[in-house]
Amino acid sequence: MHNSSIAYYHSIWIEIVAMIVMIMGATNFAVHYAILKGKWKEYFKDIETKVSWPLLILGTLIITMFLYNMHYYDILSSLRYSIFQVVSALSTTGFQTVSGPGISKWAGLGMFILTILMIIGAGSCSTGGGIKWIRFGIMLNGISWGIKSFLFPKAKIPRKIHHIFDMNISKEIFEMTGLFIFAYILIYVISVMIVLFYYHNIGQVMFEVASAQSNVGLSCGLMTPASPAITKLVFMLDFWVGRLEIWPILLFITIPLLNIKRRI
Repeated sequence: MHNSSIAYYHSIWIEIVAMIVMIMGATNFAVHYAILKGKWKEYFKDIETKVSWPLLILGTLIITMFLYNMHYYDILSSLRYSIFQVVSALSTTGFQTVSGPGISKWAGLGMFILTILMIIGAGSCSTGGGIKWIRFGIMLNGISWGIKSFLFPKAKIPRKIHHIFDMNISKEIFEMTGLFIFAYILIYVISVMIVLFYYHNIGQVMFEVASAQSNVGLSCGLMTPASPAITKLVFMLDFWVGRLEIWPILLFITIPLLNIKRRI
């Protein structure tokens, strides 16, 4: 391994192979199984596919135009650097072909888009972290259903998605999804606020905290071995919460408290 990550090789073919593997790793294992069983249509019907590819394409196009407009690279180099970093962020893999100081030069729209993609994260039941495509897809559909219900109050609007199989999204599922996303963002915001006591570049702080909480590994070079102990502690807690997800953490905390309360 090298401290310059995939950039060490300076090979577009290695980058292409790495991106394919990253996308595969970020895809739900049940979808992999369906494809191995010959059910190729499942991949294209799945809500996570319909969420992930538009995010990947849109994120790549926006960052490509941003880099080219800022005169950092020519158009082809902008596309090459953009698509790799976008795939790495969205799959929460953490490989990068641009150094930390290089990423910090993407300050503004470039780092903002990568931050959002890291927070959204990868597919459910995959190797990735983040909020997950399925939850993001349910929230987007929920907003759409809400708007349709408001505009057409008498219409019967089907609340279904396809994720391995057809699923009816009940009010309870939608509420639990919303609660998870709210809790995830709340922890993220609190972490950002604490780290901002020590580092004052909010764009870089948001980027690094998103990378930590979603277990990505992309870095703009902000955090170093010499970083304050408090920031390291915040990041370790973010690693833990992001990897185990929020519900196990809540159970880990609440069950002992309930047992103590019963004894009292």
